[in-house]
Amino acid sequence: MNTFVSAAFLAELGFYPQHSGFGYLACAIAIVAGEPMAYYTGQVRVLAKLAAKYGLSIVNLRKCMNYSIRTAWDAPGSARLRSIFPGCSESCPPSLFEFICRAAIELNIRCGAANERA
Repeated sequence: MNTFVSAAFLAELGFYPQHSGFGYLACAIAIVAGEPMAYYTGQVRVLAKLAAKYGLSIVNLRKCMNYSIRTAWDAPGSARLRSIFPGCSESCPPSLFEFICRAAIELNIRCGAANERA
């Protein structure tokens, strides 16, 4: 999966590209969307992969990504984002990995539908 595709998806959901967590989320979603079974079986450790790539601690990566999720969740007009997570309340956004996994699924569905139309 291409990081630009996941970044475009995040922007559509109301995420702010100026937050550092935006880029890290886009990369994490692309990793999981590209190798879903490797992620689910533990063969790919997303945060460790990003930490090595960007030279950050896993704690800092989590903080940045959680901040981006929370900011988009609390923003006016976040109905599309919230519709993907019907089990979450207005005051409680999805957890980091719940978000990454669901966003990866949504992207794979979208890309699969686009490929079927082509």
